[in-house]
Amino acid sequence: MDTILKVPPIQHLNKIWYNKRVSAIDMLRLDMVHPVVSGNKWYKLKHNIAYAKEHHFSAILTFGGAYSNHLIATAAAAHHYGITAIGIVRGYNTDTETLKACVSYGMQLVPISYEEYNLKTEPDYLQQLAINYKAPFIIPEGGANEQGRQGCEEIAQYYCRVHGIQTISYRLGMFVPEDFLRYGFRLLKGGVDDREHQEDRGRPQALGQDREHERDERVGRPQHGDRDPHGEAA
Repeated sequence: MDTILKVPPIQHLNKIWYNKRVSAIDMLRLDMVHPVVSGNKWYKLKHNIAYAKEHHFSAILTFGGAYSNHLIATAAAAHHYGITAIGIVRGYNTDTETLKACVSYGMQLVPISYEEYNLKTEPDYLQQLAINYKAPFIIPEGGANEQGRQGCEEIAQYYCRVHGIQTISYRLGMFVPEDFLRYGFRLLKGGVDDREHQEDRGRPQALGQDREHERDERVGRPQHGDRDPHGEAA
């Protein structure tokens, strides 16, 4: 398997692109960490896998949909570090290239109904999973736990970054100095973000969403949430 870079490279962008606007722009190339476990995925998984190995868990278990980048990144990272991975898949469509790749890395897939998948944060359901799969270390969808946030802290020194769901954008907002000018760039497939049409249900806000909230109230526009309930984990 390809090596996972411990220190991602920093690319200095050509000044011709931004001359007379800002003094310098550097890009942290998290996409070069690994071909599969790339971007913020590695940072949200590295401490989870380390914790599982240090505490002698025989397997890790996590959640995702049929096209989940989180599932395939978990499968690849688990394979790299020699730990068994179990993927709880939303829905019964396992005939996708993403899930086929997960299987190729040795991940055990467990397709379940959408209704059951919605129980993924319920303590009783998690306890039943622990019983059924011999007490694996359970990682929430997208790596959204303390270990995942710990990894995101390592990116917090960079104040201009690409952000996706709550785990990375929320944690970065906590650790970047307040006097820094911070920008978040959301990447969209096909230029459309379906998550904008869902109400926020008490999740921590991404950087800048507090101002968006205030602006929406002033002009009377409906407020936007940060993800589709059936959207893929980032």
